[in-house]
Amino acid sequence: MNIGSNVYMVLHGILRFGTITKKLKGPDGWAHFSVKWTEDDQYKKNVEPFLKREKHLYRADELFLVDAHRLSRVVTAFGEML
Repeated sequence: MNIGSNVYMVLHGILRFGTITKKLKGPDGWAHFSVKWTEDDQYKKNVEPFLKREKHLYRADELFLVDAHRLSRVVTAFGEML
């Protein structure tokens, strides 16, 4: 994963998509990333109000790469099934 990579994570049952904006190596040896989340209204409404502090860095094992072209095909296929 690098700056500009598209990623996703699932947190409290909410699927979040975003783009990595910063990569750091933490004192624990893990890569940590800053992410600009996209269309994140469900997280902001249902999770963020209950957090003690907002999270800005995510460890590498919390994020997964997204193949945007495949995701687009899957979303299109779901739309056709409706």
